[in-house]
Amino acid sequence: MAKTVVLFDLDGVLIKSGGYRAAFRAATNYFLGKMGLSSDIGPKEHDLVVFESYGVTAEWDMLPISLAIIFEHCYRLFNENIELFTINQALDWVASHRPIDTSVDYESAINNLAPYFWSTSMPAESVLLACQDRHGDQLFPLLSRLPLLAQMLSNTRSVTDCMTTLILQNFQLGDEIFERAFRIPAEVKTRSLLQMNDRPLLTETNRLELQSLFDQKRIYLAYLTLRPSYPPRELDLELTGYSPEAELAIEKMDLVNVPLMAYGRMQYLAGQLNVTTASLVKPYPYQALAGIMAALDGHELPALQWTGKIYRMMQQTAVGEKMNSSDLTEIGLLDDLDIHIFEDMPVGIQSTRKAAELLTAFGINVRLTAWGIAYDQLMEAVLNAQGAQVYSDINLAVQAFFKLVHK
Repeated sequence: MAKTVVLFDLDGVLIKSGGYRAAFRAATNYFLGKMGLSSDIGPKEHDLVVFESYGVTAEWDMLPISLAIIFEHCYRLFNENIELFTINQALDWVASHRPIDTSVDYESAINNLAPYFWSTSMPAESVLLACQDRHGDQLFPLLSRLPLLAQMLSNTRSVTDCMTTLILQNFQLGDEIFERAFRIPAEVKTRSLLQMNDRPLLTETNRLELQSLFDQKRIYLAYLTLRPSYPPRELDLELTGYSPEAELAIEKMDLVNVPLMAYGRMQYLAGQLNVTTASLVKPYPYQALAGIMAALDGHELPALQWTGKIYRMMQQTAVGEKMNSSDLTEIGLLDDLDIHIFEDMPVGIQSTRKAAELLTAFGINVRLTAWGIAYDQLMEAVLNAQGAQVYSDINLAVQAFFKLVHK
């Protein structure tokens, strides 16, 4: 009998991630304020949905790209031949022209950038590479020749090397948690906007049903998210640079003993493998593989170690080549699997599908069901294109899932 593995994304699925939107707004307004611009000039909610429809889900990418669009707009508006090297210099330059009554067409700019988002797993840095590879005149005709663009769009996963990420995480965590996590002074005194604005989306009835099925081992659960997090919970490490954003979210879920496969877990594995974290997380299959094994085993560190073995095997084996029996024994997974992924973004479904295909190549019988959560028609169409069963509410989706379990 197949084991039923259920993977839940957090933001937009189990968590109404008002904290990230609030932090994005606060960080955007922080930079707009430095420029002497009105908050009305920043991107609207629709513009962020356009980002998400192209798979750009991290504010780490949305904010620097949005600022680059603003600076390109101002450079054209002011018509000045000035060399801009740093974000602070650019902020002061715009401020010297205030007041400015202007509007920015983010949607057109995002649509123009979209074909270049995914040459790497980090859209902002992919856009930078495209600009450096002869596409600058098409993407940022005025900004691409300036050193400023490289400073803005590179190192977007580093608080210490990327100013936009530093300000975002300051607002997300609040100054106290930020300073504990990164051991550097906060730029802004603030409470955690994640703690203040995130809320759970599951009804109490559905939460209790999930917990009951999980406790009875009728289903095997794991959280699968790109939120930053601590290293695996079995380790008691005092490491700088691990931001507990995923932990702040699951505190609100009140589901007991569910493993978490978040960015910090994969960051820890990347250090063990001496590879980049970006090469392991969505849209690649390894984060989903780790989530599947953590759900089955109940432990995070062994699941990451197992995933590390798979990663090394894949470096030595042609993609799609069938593993032999000794390889199957090596990966320690022989059960048939019925995998369900609950996602609001295509990238999570793609990642889990690649993991399922990889397990199938190992000779394991796998059935994958994608459950899409969409709050607007644009995302509904995107998730439908991924073959997902799409619902407007996570509670409707889990109720449909419960009917399958109770058959």
